[in-house]
Amino acid sequence: MQEAQYDFLHGQTDRSDFFSPAMQQLCGIMKDNQVALPSDIGEGYFRYISPCPNIEMYICDVMFYRDTVLREQVYKDSFSVIFSLSDALEWKASGRNKKTMLEKGDCCVYGSGLFDAENIYEAGQRYIGVGLNLHPCRFRSVMDGLQKKKACTAFSGGKTPPKHRITATIEATIRQILQCNYNDCAKSLYQEGKILELVAAFANEMMDQNSVAVKGSLSWADSETLLRVRRQIDEGFLEPVTIAELSKQHFMCESKLREIFRKHYGITIYQYMLNRRMEHACELLSVPDAQVKDIAGLVGYSNISHFSDAFRKKFGCTPSEYKRSLPF
Repeated sequence: MQEAQYDFLHGQTDRSDFFSPAMQQLCGIMKDNQVALPSDIGEGYFRYISPCPNIEMYICDVMFYRDTVLREQVYKDSFSVIFSLSDALEWKASGRNKKTMLEKGDCCVYGSGLFDAENIYEAGQRYIGVGLNLHPCRFRSVMDGLQKKKACTAFSGGKTPPKHRITATIEATIRQILQCNYNDCAKSLYQEGKILELVAAFANEMMDQNSVAVKGSLSWADSETLLRVRRQIDEGFLEPVTIAELSKQHFMCESKLREIFRKHYGITIYQYMLNRRMEHACELLSVPDAQVKDIAGLVGYSNISHFSDAFRKKFGCTPSEYKRSLPF
């Protein structure tokens, strides 16, 4: 893969990705700014949010036209939480061959120290990631708790960090932050509150004694099969497909597919399909004039009550309550 250097990202030799403090320089003095990729190299944006001191969030939603590597090199006194919302996020320590990959719905935590990484982007692939910095002067108790639970690792150590699944509560909070349409001081207040809510939800999940890291014991062949199955569901979740059909299409017996999918992703195939429909419903609800009854039909429900029940189980509120919470 060819390494690319872009002046719009960084003025020095090193490339800086969306988890770096250099993004704050890129975005200027504004507390919430978004920078689009130049149209000749890709699509999408990098975004930096800092509604108040010691609270920082980095967001990217990008697709490059050719294979690209962006390098980040910085010493951090904060912990970095990384959430993957796309098929995969991939990086490796500079000068090393071993890669770390977060699949969709995974998150991980790096402790403070030297962060020298090469973030890898394949041509034509969409990458959506959210980074959250936990500064010690504001989140010392959270950082101490993560260390005690061994939920994080130092990047400089070269070890693969423990991976955890993003819960429905965390996912819903991230979506609300991304969809905020408030202006000026109201926007900063909303973002600060929601980011603190996100930190609290994440800390609560990590401190839970029943919190389980994503298992990594699958063979390469089984991992590739699971990735293909999940991508098929992601791309066609509105079209009915049975687990028996999936097993035939991907040459794996039905019982094994059910078992390894549940063990690897923490939920059943059916629940994953349902979650994708509910996520799509969230996107549709963000349209100001959209009606709940119409959205129910669009995601495959003829009965609004059944749709509301499924949505409540996923996000803890009804579609109507969720829509009212959005800052239109």
